[in-house]
Amino acid sequence: MTNAEIIMENSMILVADGVLEVEEDGMPEEIHTYSHWKTLGRQVKRGEKAIAKFPIWKYTSKKTEDVSEEEAQKKGYCFQKLSAWFKYSQTEEAKDEKDND
Repeated sequence: MTNAEIIMENSMILVADGVLEVEEDGMPEEIHTYSHWKTLGRQVKRGEKAIAKFPIWKYTSKKTEDVSEEEAQKKGYCFQKLSAWFKYSQTEEAKDEKDND
């Protein structure tokens, strides 16, 4: 299962549980991890708790114990990592660190 499929499946469960709303296009509202919201120029508000935690695939090219360094660099590997998910209403526009001077 791809990350997109994992996120969509879990989003539909959150809609059924009343945690997420359905947008006009019939899709559940967007959810992202803390770091992805940051890349979108948003900051998760202080004190907000994740609406869900579920694993997604992460890519690494680091060597594992049973794989040689050369093989790890050639192939790269994926592993599942538990991630915390937030919706748009839990975020605000990120402030520039320069503004704090």
